[in-house]
Amino acid sequence: MMWLLNQADGTHDLGAIASKAGCSILDLAPIADLLVQKELLAMESDG
Repeated sequence: MMWLLNQADGTHDLGAIASKAGCSILDLAPIADLLVQKELLAMESDG
């Protein structure tokens, strides 16, 4: 979880973070969702 927060600096998307970690984006998605719920991570809009 802490590593995900460290990598989520606005220049890496979840796919890039998963690739760097050597895991599937599906492995990180529940962690990212929890961090968003706790307002520790924000989702960036495409617009």
